[in-house]
Order: sequence, then C-alpha cells, then structure tokens
Amino acid sequence: MNSTRNLPESVKYFQDALFSLVFIVGITLNALALRTFCLKLRRWTETTIYMTSLAVSDLMVLVTLPFNIYNHYIKLSQMVLCNFVNMLGNLNMAISIVISTYISVDRYIAIKHPFKAKVLRSPMKAALASAGAWIGTSLVILPFTFTTSRLDENHNAPCFNPAMIHLIPYLICVVVIFLIVPLITVTYCSVQIIQTLLKRPMSIAPAFNTKRTIQLIAANAIIFASCFMPFNIAFIVETAAMYMKADSTVRNQLYLFSQIAHSIINIHCCLDAFTFYFIITDAAEYHQNQTQQSRNNGQNQATIQIEL
Repeated sequence: MNSTRNLPESVKYFQDALFSLVFIVGITLNALALRTFCLKLRRWTETTIYMTSLAVSDLMVLVTLPFNIYNHYIKLSQMVLCNFVNMLGNLNMAISIVISTYISVDRYIAIKHPFKAKVLRSPMKAALASAGAWIGTSLVILPFTFTTSRLDENHNAPCFNPAMIHLIPYLICVVVIFLIVPLITVTYCSVQIIQTLLKRPMSIAPAFNTKRTIQLIAANAIIFASCFMPFNIAFIVETAAMYMKADSTVRNQLYLFSQIAHSIINIHCCLDAFTFYFIITDAAEYHQNQTQQSRNNGQNQATIQIEL
C-alpha cells in the first residue's frame, strides 16, 4: 500500500475540528467522571469498576488527539513518538470494545441469571477482569503497533499510515477478536436483557431501575455500533483490498473512508459520559435509599425501645 498518500485538505479540517471538540469535551467529562468514581462514590460495584477502566481508556486516547492535529502540519517522523501515539490510540479502541462487552455480559448475568450472579459477580472479580483486559489487549495490540511501522525511501516513519500488507493473517485474528466476537456478544446480551426486563412485573423490578438499566444497555450498544462499526467495516474492506491488490484508485478511496471512520471512533470518548451519568445517578440513588432505610430502621428501633 502506498505510504505517501495524503488526505484532502477538507478531510484534515474536518478531523482538526472534530479532534479539538472531542478533546475539550472529552477531557472535561471523563476527568469529572473519574473524580466521581474514585472520590465521591462510597460503594464500588462491578459496573462502576468497568466504567472507571473505560474512563481511563478514554483519557488515554484523548491525549493523543493533539498529536493527530500536529501531524497534519508537521509530520511526526520520530519512530518512538509515532509508535507511542499509535499505541495509545489502538490500545484504547481495543480496550473500549472489550470493556463495553464486559458491561453487556455483566448486566446479562445479573439480570438473566440472578442466582448464578451471586457466584459469578463481585467487585473483586470485576477488577481482575478489567486488569486482564488491559494485560491481554496489550499483548495483542503492542506487537501490531510496533511491527506495522516501516521506514519509507527517505528513511522516515510515516505516522498514522502503517504498512500492513505483510500482516494479513494477524489482521484477520484481530478482526475476529475485537469485532466479530464482541459484536455478537453485545447484540445477544442487549436483546436478552431488554426482553427480560420488559417481561418483569413492576413488583420485582421497580420502574426507575428497569428504565435506567434499559437505557444503560441501549446506550452501551448504540455507542458500540455507531462509533466502532464504521471503522471496523472499513478496516475489513481495506484489508481485503490489500490482499487482492486492488487498483490504487479504489484503495485510495477506501483509505479516505477508513480515515474518516477512524476519526468518528474518538466520539465515543464523549458519548461514554452519558453512560457514566446513568451509573453515577444510580449510585447516588442507591446511597440515598440506603441512608433513608438506615434512618427508618433507627427510628423504628427507638420507637420499640420507648414502647418497651
């Protein structure tokens, strides 16, 4: 694949505007969410642990966006810096997909199999699962980042434009692990959860809990599909075009589409904030209900003592 392809100026302006907006909004919202998760919430749950991992992952990719803008005007030719920026971006995308899948599976177990959930779910297991996601994903993504960097004829390393033609089998494995399997899993779990909640009597599932849980699952699925699917589809088609040695015009058009789709991925750093809102709201209401219940129990005990 030609490593000297340049993006049209209109696409660069679009990316610059999008990256700037996402950087400002995303840094603010994710920093506030992370502060709330770590300092304000008094009770860690499986979901808040996963959301904390997601917020950290979002912040990692957000710090790379200024480098993407900088690269449009002054090329990041330094191999180490280019690899580091690519590593953060690729790792974030993969971890976000894994954590989003975790959230769907976790809610599926909690709602569809409540008795098994007592054994399968716990904050400690969620923390271990998150750590495993970071370690496992790093082991898969890091070799990809560093082996796709190639020097051009001027002994420069074009950044954000890796040479991948020699890694077709590896790319197929990445697509299966980070696209096909998560897509099937998220879709199945989301449908099953929503169907189960809609069938539950209100006496078993209070209205606000049912509504919020459906919103959380729906938001997770929508963010997953709208942000990650376009790029992964472009990635598959572009890889197939490389393998079949398609015409350069076709490959350039696919490259243009993949760059636009890759830009859209970064929007999830802002959209995740809506999911964080649901989690924080639920946690606040849970704490308020627990406090009120404790007060009521205390009042009841005091009344009993007076009557005795």
